[in-house]
Amino acid sequence: MTRVQVGKHVMVNIKRRSLCDNCLVASCVDLRRCRVTECSEHVALFLAFKKCSRCGRVFEVFSNFAALDYDICQECNSDQNEQERF
Repeated sequence: MTRVQVGKHVMVNIKRRSLCDNCLVASCVDLRRCRVTECSEHVALFLAFKKCSRCGRVFEVFSNFAALDYDICQECNSDQNEQERF
């Protein structure tokens, strides 16, 4: 679990194991029992948004649960990971 700052005095806890850990859907039929990183049925516990410090895009923090840097959006995190590989 990690704590992410979404406001000057507001922090939220995000579980990093799976998207399902940060979801309210009680009747989920996904029985894969593995790490879920994308789901069209995902419903966040509550909505918390941040503005990406790199591109300026506003993103929802619970869908960005696997990020290495929570100050940037999922797309910028992916780009950063690609650049670090090479």
